[in-house]
Amino acid sequence: MFGKPGYVAALYEITNAATGSSAPELSNTHESGQMVIDKRRGWRALLLCTYINLHGPGLWYVLFTDTTGQGDKETFPFSWGAEGVAYHLVESPVEAAGRHKPGGGFSGLAMIQRRPGRIDSGRKLPPLFIHSNMLKLSLRSIPKVTPGMRPPLRFESHTAELNDMARCDVEHELYAVLIALRCDADIIAWISALPTSVLEMMNCQWIEGQPLQDTLFPHCQQTGL
Repeated sequence: MFGKPGYVAALYEITNAATGSSAPELSNTHESGQMVIDKRRGWRALLLCTYINLHGPGLWYVLFTDTTGQGDKETFPFSWGAEGVAYHLVESPVEAAGRHKPGGGFSGLAMIQRRPGRIDSGRKLPPLFIHSNMLKLSLRSIPKVTPGMRPPLRFESHTAELNDMARCDVEHELYAVLIALRCDADIIAWISALPTSVLEMMNCQWIEGQPLQDTLFPHCQQTGL
């Protein structure tokens, strides 16, 4: 089961014009951040997909997606099509989730993928996945907030819908897990023991002369949640 982000790459236009095909793998781009795959039925397709991805950078990624979202995203449906394995393309397009800017405009920070099913009279099906694809959160990018306050909503446009579906405060739970991980004594000890070369590859910057823990893991007692 694949989702569709809602734009068409040039390769699809070329293959459709050349073959006259209306096959779904030749008429849509796809979102590979979240997929539902039966490995038993799709094993041969997965093997082909693996082979294509080994040669993806500089070749297949460019051919499949032009310059928009280069990566493995189109290698899955093309492999399924080449092996003749049926799949379902979710009817609802991917939606942008984010927050409204104070001066106007919208900042998209994630993608909402909805459940499969027929769309009737504009009624939206419940969300199935949320994919944080812009300004991604990490153990080092948790916003600093005053105790008792909460970080700004990242998925403001869909907060009520997401919380209703999950039956909890989704963003509160997300921050709580990240803070718990970042401030775990074992994780701090493990990262602090890594060689400088590894930390540089992880893009871990710290102030010269300050303990690593103080710069990579600030305010561990100050959750703000």
